[in-house]
Amino acid sequence: MHEPFCAVIGAGIAGASTALHLARRGAKVLLFDQYAFGHDRGSSHGPTRLLRLAYFEHPDYVPLMRRSLSLWRSLEKEVGSKLFSQTGVVEIGPPDGFLLAGVRKAAEVYDLPVDNLSREAFAEKCPWFQLARRDEALFEAEAGYLLADRAFTAQISLAHKYGAALHPGEIVRSWYGTSKGVTLVTNASTYRVDRLIVTAGVWARDFLGCDIAPIASMEKTLFWIGENDPRFTEEHGFLPFAIETHDARMFYGFPAIDHAGVKLGEHTGGQVIQSPDDKSSTANPSEYEKLDEFLRSYAPGLPRSITQVQKCLYEMSPDTNFLIGRHPQEARICFAAGLSGHGFKFAPLIGEALAMLALDMDLPKEFDFLSPARFWRN
Repeated sequence: MHEPFCAVIGAGIAGASTALHLARRGAKVLLFDQYAFGHDRGSSHGPTRLLRLAYFEHPDYVPLMRRSLSLWRSLEKEVGSKLFSQTGVVEIGPPDGFLLAGVRKAAEVYDLPVDNLSREAFAEKCPWFQLARRDEALFEAEAGYLLADRAFTAQISLAHKYGAALHPGEIVRSWYGTSKGVTLVTNASTYRVDRLIVTAGVWARDFLGCDIAPIASMEKTLFWIGENDPRFTEEHGFLPFAIETHDARMFYGFPAIDHAGVKLGEHTGGQVIQSPDDKSSTANPSEYEKLDEFLRSYAPGLPRSITQVQKCLYEMSPDTNFLIGRHPQEARICFAAGLSGHGFKFAPLIGEALAMLALDMDLPKEFDFLSPARFWRN
């Protein structure tokens, strides 16, 4: 049996990985994106992403994260470039909050090494931060951060090396199923393929419909502080962090990897927008106020002057868990959507899973909780 001719719509990190996995397996692949590859209009751009194994969001992600980390390591070897920095991650918050309780649950279920830090050990390891009266701190040594832009470029380059045809700036206008496959109509041509894979992020609804991919677009803001300050680099001991505040907000941040300084943002909150095209270019005053309050309360050792601001979008599912599966009416179509701001670290695994579906294989039972069928009407 010949490998199918596949089209992938959306060349963010999930689409790049899917194209790579398919091309590696010998499939003929077309990879489309309406913008230039690596654009900043969606969810895949930016320099860094946290990678955590003790997954507070849901412990069932842990086996998937282990597989994904293994794939990241293999990718590093293949491209001969560092993509993951295993610095460890510090997690801070009230012991009964969603962050620490979730981390501890995942660590207990899957026997992950997570250390409780005493206040003295925390002060020594993280002198830039302070613990509130009720807060506790954990250190996950196996965690760290991905060099996201570099990871994206590596997968796009390898996909092309293995034979994927890249179509940046080509807009898929529509698709429809036929007795022999799927037809795509773009602004440049018409293509007939055997399989279609949708990894379009916040645009997934345009190709699948809201009933199939019930996701919402949420606008988020990222900030940089401490420009050109070497104290906040990995080499000087600055650690990636996640902090749950007393009012159940969560902020996260990274060591400076270049002159721009420390990158940080709020994982919770955000502004739901009707269309990805409604994304604004600047932060609103309340976002600056929340960030300043966070820095004053939890990070008094960090500068409060903001040197750079960047916008991104989360594609939110109703329960914030991913949607990975086949289209209910079109067996030749599979998709990943609703990555909800925590999907980047799973990209190699998502690409592997979508390649399996496109090649008529079933996913392991570990993916069952991510089936999009949980939202579909009977």
